[in-house]
Amino acid sequence: MDFETLCKENYLSNSEILHFVTVMKTFCVSHGQNRCWCLKKAKNRDLVADFSTSQNNRPRYKGVDARILLLGFVGKFAQEEDSVIVRYGFCESTYCINPLHYFYGTRQDAMWQHNVRKGSKISPELVNQLREERSSTNKSYAAIARDHKLPYHIVRRICTYESFA
Repeated sequence: MDFETLCKENYLSNSEILHFVTVMKTFCVSHGQNRCWCLKKAKNRDLVADFSTSQNNRPRYKGVDARILLLGFVGKFAQEEDSVIVRYGFCESTYCINPLHYFYGTRQDAMWQHNVRKGSKISPELVNQLREERSSTNKSYAAIARDHKLPYHIVRRICTYESFA
């Protein structure tokens, strides 16, 4: 699949595709390639008029999830049916339209990135360490939680594979 095909599948006309690309170029020039391109903070309202931020925590373009178009714009397409769009933990805005701030991943990837944004100290390495500690030493969940200064229920859910699968 290519970007043009993706746009045609979402019923976007050539002028709408051109406008989308123009907005991407404008944001890249004015904000830089790595910063957040937040629609809510956009100074030129006419430029982003076709974008919407009324959908809970995701930008839309002409009624289409803009994140799909953003990823297609940089040549990234969903490989599997269960792929979800994940926003990197360093991204500051839920309405960011910088395509470099998104990737296709799993629900677990989305959970990790969410935890990074929230400042959680739980990492894949810590999850493995907690599970290893529980299985090798047979310590109680409460003892492990105390050792790592984590809430009991988080440690229990990690060790029983209820979360952070």
